[in-house]
Amino acid sequence: MLPINQLLNQGRYRVIQSLGQNGVGLLYEAFDNVLQSNVVLKEIAVKLGKISTVSQQESLKLAFADEAKSLKAINHESFLQIHDYFSEIDRHYLVMEANAAGNLQELLKKKGRAFSPSEIVRWAEQLLDALGYLHSQMPPIIHCDIKPHNLKLTADGKIKLSPPGISKQLIEKINKTDAHHSSAATNLHFLPLEQIWEGLDTASQKVITNSYNEKSEEILKQPTDSASDIYSLGATLYYLLTAQLPIDALERSIDILEGKADPLRSPNQLNPSIPLEISNILMKSLEVKRENRFSLPSIMRQVLKTAVLQIKEREAAESQAKDDREEAEALQDLRMAEQKRLDLDRQLIEQKALEAEQKRLEMERELVNQRKSELEAVSKRQEELRLQQQREAEAKKQREAEAKLKAEKAAVEAQALMFDVDILELEIEKSFPPVAKNEEIIAPVISANVITTNVNSNSFADSSSSAETSILFAESQKSDGGFWKIPAIAVAVLAFGGAGFGIWYSQQTSAGNPNQTVPTQTVSTIEPAKPAANNENAPTAPTAEKPLETTNVPANAPLTDVIQTPANPVTAKTKPTTTPTPKPKKQATPPPQTAENQKKPVTVDDIINDN
Repeated sequence: MLPINQLLNQGRYRVIQSLGQNGVGLLYEAFDNVLQSNVVLKEIAVKLGKISTVSQQESLKLAFADEAKSLKAINHESFLQIHDYFSEIDRHYLVMEANAAGNLQELLKKKGRAFSPSEIVRWAEQLLDALGYLHSQMPPIIHCDIKPHNLKLTADGKIKLSPPGISKQLIEKINKTDAHHSSAATNLHFLPLEQIWEGLDTASQKVITNSYNEKSEEILKQPTDSASDIYSLGATLYYLLTAQLPIDALERSIDILEGKADPLRSPNQLNPSIPLEISNILMKSLEVKRENRFSLPSIMRQVLKTAVLQIKEREAAESQAKDDREEAEALQDLRMAEQKRLDLDRQLIEQKALEAEQKRLEMERELVNQRKSELEAVSKRQEELRLQQQREAEAKKQREAEAKLKAEKAAVEAQALMFDVDILELEIEKSFPPVAKNEEIIAPVISANVITTNVNSNSFADSSSSAETSILFAESQKSDGGFWKIPAIAVAVLAFGGAGFGIWYSQQTSAGNPNQTVPTQTVSTIEPAKPAANNENAPTAPTAEKPLETTNVPANAPLTDVIQTPANPVTAKTKPTTTPTPKPKKQATPPPQTAENQKKPVTVDDIINDN
C-alpha cells in the first residue's frame, strides 16, 4: 500500500488516501498537480519472478499500455472517464475522474433503506445503455466487475460505472495467477457461476455438471460474455432495490442439485411495493444457467421499457380506476350529503311546521282560555248583577211590604181612632142633645186619600194641615163644650200623619224605578151615624165601614187631583150651643132611611161640575 503524500509519475500525482481494494488491486484518491484536481488511481500490482528479465518487464509494460489506450478511448456518459495511465517498476496505474458523491454501497448504508423502484428503473436503463456500448466495441469489452461499490451517483442524479479493469489474459500474464479466484473471494454475491467456475475444485465442478446436459455444460465452460455482465447488473439492482444481498450462484446451484427450490426470493416477495414486472425481469437476469438469461443488454433494456410501459398503463388504469372509484365514492358521498341535507331541510321544515302548528294551537288555546275567562267574567258579572237585582228586588219588596204594613197599620189605627171618635161623638150627642131640631152638627168628614209615588213630604204635610184645619174649623162651629174634642182630634191627626209618612216613605223607596206602577192604597172612611127616622134629635149610631172609591193617579199628578170626595158624605144638624140634657142610655133602633136622608153621593165629577 502506498503511503500518504507519495508522489507518482515523476511527481505529478500525490496520494491523498486509500479507497480500498477491487478485484485486481487497490484504489487511491490522489491530487493531479498538473490539472489541479482530484483523481482516482487504480493500481495493478505486478508480481515478477526471479527469472523475469528486463525484456519481459518491457513487454508487460507495452501490453498494459495497449490495453489502457483502449480503455481510455471509452467515451460514454455512464462511465467514469480514464484520463491517463502510467507504470512504476512493478505497478501499473489507471488515472480516472473522481466523484465526490460516493458510491451506492456507501449511500445505501447511510440511507438505511432500499432505493425506490422508479430510481432503480432509471439507473438500470442508463447502465444497460452503457453495457450495450461497451459490448459493441471491437473486440467486445466485458466489464466483469459490476457491483454497488463501483457505481457512483453524480450531483444531478445520474449513475456512473467505474471503467472495466485489465483483461483476464493480461492479469494472468502479469501475475501468473488466477485473477477470477481472487475476484470471487470478495464479490461472490454479484458474480455469475461461469465467472467463478475456474476457481472451483474439480470435484465441485463434476458435481455441478452432473445436473447439466451437454449444451448447458458447454455454455457454462465458455468465457464470460454479455450474459455474465447482465447477471452482475441484475444482482446489483436486486441489492439496491431490496437492501438484501442476493444468494450467490454457487449456493443456489447446490440447493437445486439437492432437489430443493431456488432459495433466491423474488424482490416483490421482499418488498410488495416493487412492481411484479420489474421483479420478473430481475429474476430472469439472475438465472443460474447462462442460456436462461437475457443474452444482450439491449434486449433486457427493451423488455424493461416494455415493462415500464405496462406498469404505467396498469398504474394509469389503476389510477383511473382509483380516480373513478374515488369519484364514484365522492359522488356517492355527495349524494349522501345532499340526501342528508335534504333530510335535514325536510326535518327542519317539518319541525318549523310543527312548531308553527304548536304555536297556533297554543294561541288558539290562549284565545279559548281568554274567551272562556271573559265569558266566565261576564257570567260572573251577570250573576252578580242578577244577585244584586234579586237582592235589590227582595229588599224593595221587603221595604214595600214593610211600608204597606205600616200604612195598613196606620190606616187601621186611624180607622180605630175615628171609630172611637164617632163613638165618643155618639155618646156626647146622647148625653147632650142639640138645642134646636133644625140645627145640624156638621160632622167632620175624615177621608183617607190615595197618595201616589210622586207625593212628597211637603204635599203630605200640607194635606195633613188642611185636614187638621178643617177639623178644628168644624169643631169651632160647634156649641160650647166642644173643646173637649181637641185632644181626640189631635190624636187622630197624629195617626193620620203617621200613616201618610209611611205611604210617602214607601213611594220614595220605589222612586228609583219610574216605570214601575205604584200600587194604590185604599183607606176606609168611617161614615158618621145617621139620625133616627122618628127622632131627629136622637144620636146617630155608628155605621159600618165603607171603602172609598180608588183611582190610579199618575206619579206627577198634583195633590189636589188625588183627593177624592167620600162616596157617601154625611150632613149633620147643627148642634145647639146649649148643653144638652143627659138622657138615659138606651140602644136606639136606627130609623129607616127617608128620601131626605137618601141623598146622592157627591163625586169628583160633581165637584168639578159644581153639582
